[in-house]
This record gives sequence, C-alpha cells and structure tokens, in this order.
Amino acid sequence: MMRKYFIPAACVVLLFITFISSVLADSIPGVPAANKVLIIYTTNGIYNTSLKDDIVNTLNLITPVPMIEYVTVAASSGAGFYDELVAQTGKTNLSTWCQVWDLRFSNTYVNAGAPCSTADNICEEKISLGAGATTDQTLFRNFLLQGGGLFLQGEHQERPCRNQSIISFANTVANTAIGVNYSGVIVIAGGLATITPSAYGNFSTDFNTLSGQITTQWPGGIATGNLGSATSLITVPLAGPYSILMGYMPAALNTAAGNLVISWDSGTYMLPQKNAVSDMIIENTYDFLSNGSCIFTTPTMTETYTPLPTLTVTETITQTATPTITATMTETSTSTFTPTITMTATNLPTATVTATATPDFSFTLVTVYPNPSSDKNWIVYDLTRDADVTITIFTISGEKIWTKKEHQGIGRMRTEWPGKNTTGQEVASGVYMFSIQAVSGKDKSKLIWGRFAMVK
Repeated sequence: MMRKYFIPAACVVLLFITFISSVLADSIPGVPAANKVLIIYTTNGIYNTSLKDDIVNTLNLITPVPMIEYVTVAASSGAGFYDELVAQTGKTNLSTWCQVWDLRFSNTYVNAGAPCSTADNICEEKISLGAGATTDQTLFRNFLLQGGGLFLQGEHQERPCRNQSIISFANTVANTAIGVNYSGVIVIAGGLATITPSAYGNFSTDFNTLSGQITTQWPGGIATGNLGSATSLITVPLAGPYSILMGYMPAALNTAAGNLVISWDSGTYMLPQKNAVSDMIIENTYDFLSNGSCIFTTPTMTETYTPLPTLTVTETITQTATPTITATMTETSTSTFTPTITMTATNLPTATVTATATPDFSFTLVTVYPNPSSDKNWIVYDLTRDADVTITIFTISGEKIWTKKEHQGIGRMRTEWPGKNTTGQEVASGVYMFSIQAVSGKDKSKLIWGRFAMVK
C-alpha cells in the first residue's frame, strides 16, 4: 500500500542586475535624453581648457546630468585625435558616446589671419581629412551615420588652421556645401548683441525658450545666405545678419542619421562674457544633439523568483500476519503491522538578502554661476540624500534681502536666485553674500557662506 504526501518547497530569490534607461527619449519638451558625452580639447595654452571648463559647468546644470568623458590633445601633436582616443580610452571609434563636442580651439596661432600652410600641419586643432580609417573625417562621419550628435567649435577667419578643416569636413557630410571658405567666416564687431534664435528642430523652444542678449567680443559668423543646407540656430544682426551657430538635422546631411552643430564663436560661452543666455544656448545645443535612442544607463535591481521541484515523501507499509490455534478450535488471528518509511530529501539552498545601508548625509557646494552676473545666479550643490535646502542672500553690509527653502533630491541640484529682493525689486550692482544649509531628517549640514557680484 502506497501513500504520498506533497510538501511545497520554499522559493529561492535570485537577484541580478539589468540595465534600464534612467529617462525617456527626447520626445518630452524640456527633458533631454541622458546622453554620454565625449569632449575633445587641446592642452595648448589655457584658453581651450577654460572654454572646456565653462561649457562643462553649464552641461552639469542639466538634469539628468550628462556622463562626460575627455580626450586631451597636446600642443603640436599634429592633426587628428585618433592616437589620443586609443591611448586614453582604449576605443578605436566613437560608438561608445551619444554626443561628441570637439572644442579644439586654443586661440594660439603664429600666422594669424593667413591660410593654413605646410607649417600648420603640426596644428593639433585641425580636423584630419581623408577617407583613411583613422582620420577625424572618417570617425566623425561614421559617428553621424550611427545617429550621434556632433558639435564643432570654430572661430573667425583670423584663426584659419581650425576653420578651414571644419568647413572642409562639413562639406563632406552636408547635402549642400557652405558657400564660403574660411575667409568668409568674418569677424563681427564686438558688443552686446540681440540674438535671433531659430525654431529649427525645436532649438529655441524645447529645453529653454531663448530670448535676450549675449556679449560678442570678437565672434565669427557666416552670412545666413551662405550656409548651404545648414540652418542658422543663433543669428546676430550686427553687420549681417550672420549666423554664429549653425545646425544640421539628418535631412540636411548625406549621413542622414545624427545632428551636427557648428559654432563660430567661443568667447560667448566663456567668463566673463558668458551670461544666463549663454548657458541656455549651451543647454539647448545639448538638447538639439540629444538622441532618444542613445542614452547611458544606470543599473537597477530586478527580483526573479524560481521555484524548486516539489519535495515528495513516500510511505511504504509492510503487513505480517501470525495465526494462533486454541483447544476450543477457535481460530483467531493477530496482525502486526511494521511500517517502513523511506524519505528522500534534497538540501535546499539558502538565500542571503543583504540590506543596503542608508548613505551618510553629505552636502557640498559646487559653484555659483555665472559670477559675476547681470541678472540672476544659479547656486549648484551636491546631495547624497533628499534634503530641505535653505539659501539666504545678504548685502555686503549684512542686510538679509532674500531667502528660499525647498526640498531637493539626491544628486547635483541647483537653486536660482532671480537677482531680486523679497519684494520683487531688482537689486543694484555690487557684491552680495549668501548662506546655504541642508537638513535631511536628523542630519544637518554646516552653514556654508559664499559671495558673488552683480554687474548691471
């Protein structure tokens, strides 16, 4: 006789890491995709490093913050960056990144204003041309074909080494060539310029709604009628109109996949000329170049429950009978049952669940930007936990004129001071002090002080 008992086995929790997007594609106005960015710059002099730093400071204000990596190119290393790319990243192409910002403009030339010569072949700023597998032209073209976003920084015609190669490269990927050579990238008279932003590709309306003025000390620009298949993203009316920022969407390129932006001015993006409008232009350029199908990812934990086979216990019963006969001839029988139980079990694995400790609370002031400012400031800081952040603005004499308390999340956050007091009046030029403090639960940061200047 056989009887079976079924005992459900415990489930084991298996944990593994999958990679999912931290944001949606750039189909939601104001929310650019979280792109992985490669910045290429030269270490020839301090100008290019300053340009890189000022642009990166603005990119780091974007939420979610881009993941930024760098390739540096040394002075007089010759045209092209392939060797540096391999040595510094281990990569032989640009497919790892969603955007590439090529900022190789050092503002350092021996033969300013003259066309590129044989001697300029040592110029580390030149985009190397040609169909070879390791030229900048091939690297950039393949990157655009994969849907990457490419930014090229140039200047005016007195800086030919960089500009000639930019125009030559652009004409290899544009449906219609730029109508001038490097000497057509004129010097625009400097001053405070009212910008005319373009709605092309939602450039002026998606991330920031652009309006206002920028300082153009010695910008370059191409007459808007000579852009070929490009469109002017930022136009200044000074002696023009001239485009100082031009863009190509896929339909304007024979690569027909990624976006390309070319800037003919660097000073506008650098302190002390840089202002809040400059920040918005950089942010909108990043958004214009963003590709919703190219995003860097962050790990998240996913739980999967895998049941083990059912444990079966089988009971086997053996029956033995012994008869007994008495004198009365009455037959009785006694049955003795001796059960034998056989049990087979498999050791169950154990699951260990490790709890993640709450991170220590840390609060770090990153920067105040721009400084000096003509209208408003951004105070940028890092938090390791959600916190209530309080910022107070004082005059140099100690009078409190503005305060704000807001709840902020984890990561790099920022708070805007609009350059006004608590009654909404704009403050005068001068030096101002601020204090900032963060509170997370029972943890409180120390009070941090700083200062900045307003120049009206």
